[in-house]
Amino acid sequence: MSAGRPKKCMICGESIIGEEGILYKNNRFVHSKCFQSEVKNIAKEKQKQLNNTSTNKRGRKPKPQAELKDGLSEEEYNDKKTYYEYIKQLMNNESDEPFDPKIYAISTNINEKYGIPWKWMYLTLVYMNEIIEYNFDFKKGVVGLIPYYYSQTKKFYEELDRIETNNKDLNTDGMYKETTIYIKHPKRPIKQLSIEDIGE
Repeated sequence: MSAGRPKKCMICGESIIGEEGILYKNNRFVHSKCFQSEVKNIAKEKQKQLNNTSTNKRGRKPKPQAELKDGLSEEEYNDKKTYYEYIKQLMNNESDEPFDPKIYAISTNINEKYGIPWKWMYLTLVYMNEIIEYNFDFKKGVVGLIPYYYSQTKKFYEELDRIETNNKDLNTDGMYKETTIYIKHPKRPIKQLSIEDIGE
């Protein structure tokens, strides 16, 4: 520490003499002993909180929900990953080269601002590409069109689910009568050669 006015410990308030203080935050100093005891106290309080909340009403510990990347559940994370892999496929980008940052920014904005889940963002791109065959041009920011096609996509997949649900018990085995058709090939006329033509 530099010589000058004495530094005071942020925790106990006593002055710090010599090299016994450590920098804490915002150019404030604490005694190393005070810092260690404060860390231990915080750890004990956290452990008490965990013990108090670790059991539910039935006395069982709740299953931990897997939190991955930015507080997403495992399912949301997989949906997000699928979404970006599909964009990569549409762009014919086989390498691990990163996308244009605009794609990430617009995608995150759509997810947060419009509340469209990553799964539906992916399904919207699939709908645009495979169902209505939209001509993708990523230079013009096609990802930004997702909110405009989202309701149309949702209607399409909801109708598809409804049709599947209504027809799940339908037996199509005897629906169509199986018939065998024999086709006679017409005889082709074969040109006859005369012996007189061969001699010439």
